[in-house]
Amino acid sequence: MRKMLRFNILLGIAALGCALVATSASATPPQRTHYSYAGPGGTDTSLCGFELTVTILVGEDDYTEFFDKDRKLIMSHDHFVQQDQFSANGKTLTGIPYTGNSQCHNNGGVWTCAAEGVLEKVPLPDGSNFIAAGRVNPFMGFAIEPTHGAFKNLAGFCAALAP
Repeated sequence: MRKMLRFNILLGIAALGCALVATSASATPPQRTHYSYAGPGGTDTSLCGFELTVTILVGEDDYTEFFDKDRKLIMSHDHFVQQDQFSANGKTLTGIPYTGNSQCHNNGGVWTCAAEGVLEKVPLPDGSNFIAAGRVNPFMGFAIEPTHGAFKNLAGFCAALAP
């Protein structure tokens, strides 16, 4: 009876040890990175019908990558705070820092991405604000026109930068 109890205890310890090794071997922890950025944000001609130059004045990003057991990247998540400046026709508007999130998922080798949150908030010369908020899907490069969501005062934004 004692031998059987000792055998069962040793067997249980061995099984637990194997389970812990298997779990740690299969679990790849997320990789987190924080970085700051600034610089050219690109150009846009779709919002106002004339070319806008976008400059990123300051950006802070908390970026996390998630992996499967083979260390293959399967998802990424960004949480960011950014402030942009818009220029056109010799005029400039500076936005208020805004916060957003973006996620990308690897679906069998095909990446799908979306960003959501306040996509832009810009005080206008008349005291009103231009706001873009919602979800941008697909999210590629500079995009502030929400797929789901809304603009507030796009006409005022474009008038403030118009020729």
